[in-house]
Amino acid sequence: MFTDLVGSVKMYSKVSDTVAVELVKKIERQVQEFLPRVKGKFIKSTGDGQLITFEDASGAVKGASEIHRLCDLLARDEHQDLFVRIALHTGEVFPDQNDIHGNTVNLAARLLTVT
Repeated sequence: MFTDLVGSVKMYSKVSDTVAVELVKKIERQVQEFLPRVKGKFIKSTGDGQLITFEDASGAVKGASEIHRLCDLLARDEHQDLFVRIALHTGEVFPDQNDIHGNTVNLAARLLTVT
């Protein structure tokens, strides 16, 4: 699963870099806290998004729903125009030290660009 904070570039220009980075880190921390409950694993940050894996598709769907909920709450609490775009694909991945590889990852990344 890939996530991307839509509107983050606008947010960075609207508020200071310090505030924007802290908001991005806050959502990242919140996501990492709930991932074990849905059998998810944080792989890496992508700047204003994340790369996450799950043990099964059900966990990924629950995870996506929770990420949307957390982002909505943060946007309201911080009075920011933020929306999270999420793309996922199921299949085999090949783990590396701090990354994952394979066609499943490539397809999920491509899906994230579809609006």
